[in-house]
Amino acid sequence: AGINLETHRLWARHYLQMAMKRPTSVAHQVASLFALYRRQHQSAIVEAEKALALEPNDITSHLTMGVTLIYAGRPQEATIFFNKAMLLDPHNIALPLYYLGLVHFCLGKLDEAASFCERALTHNPELMRPSIVLAVTYARIGRDQEAEDMLKRLLKGQRFIPDIHAIMYLFPFKDLEVSDRFAGGLLKAGAGLLGETLDYPKISQKNKLTGQEIRNLIFGRTMIVTLSGHEMQYSFPEDGKANRKDGWGTSSGLSWIEDDQLWIQWKYMYEGLKWSSDIYRNPGGTTEKKNEYFYIADWSIHSFSVVERKD
Repeated sequence: AGINLETHRLWARHYLQMAMKRPTSVAHQVASLFALYRRQHQSAIVEAEKALALEPNDITSHLTMGVTLIYAGRPQEATIFFNKAMLLDPHNIALPLYYLGLVHFCLGKLDEAASFCERALTHNPELMRPSIVLAVTYARIGRDQEAEDMLKRLLKGQRFIPDIHAIMYLFPFKDLEVSDRFAGGLLKAGAGLLGETLDYPKISQKNKLTGQEIRNLIFGRTMIVTLSGHEMQYSFPEDGKANRKDGWGTSSGLSWIEDDQLWIQWKYMYEGLKWSSDIYRNPGGTTEKKNEYFYIADWSIHSFSVVERKD
């Protein structure tokens, strides 16, 4: 109790690294999803294949394989895995139905996408992501009021309204055309609550920074990160230290570059666990909006700008 999302994910990553010394199908499933949310689509597919090879009749392995194919831009190939999951467990079909809805959304078959998501919610009304996809799909097919009502019900009772970054993090489409279609429907359904569609992070591997590019970009400078309306500053002295300053206080720690990723380990935050992020250029970013770059960690995507250090 009391553990925040970031620390929860970092412990999960820590224990996954331990589990991968003698991996089970579950370990490969988790590794696949970690890779997927970091937009490492090919690695996600490889891990899902390993999970299936270990347990060919495991329902979750089939679902994991299908999900990775959807987001890797191969939605038609994903269908067989969701159909197999329903055959293996015909009493628990909410998730496969939802994923089939997502397949049809990617294929541009929006009426069918809505139908599958509606069926998924009749089996399990508490599922969050089918509700999001249904709201998006309603918005795209002109059922605007239903789209807005669906999203408002979903957000009711939340401690904060998630921005476009937070939601799009959960839907790691490789195909930018599909991603644009999704973000546009999401913003239409959100009635302006979620930010501007042009500001959402369009992630392409051609814009990913190498380790040396990250080093040249940030060391000796300060990252300005805007999160839920609050501004944070990450400064990186040349000696590999890291400092964080925000409305809640300051933190210090270490920073380094490894495997083309920025690594940080705060002295007191996140229970001392180290964490990494991949950094991308944002071609549509501007200095005014402080979003020329963005980083992807194991829990979110954040836009940022870089300025010369003032401390």
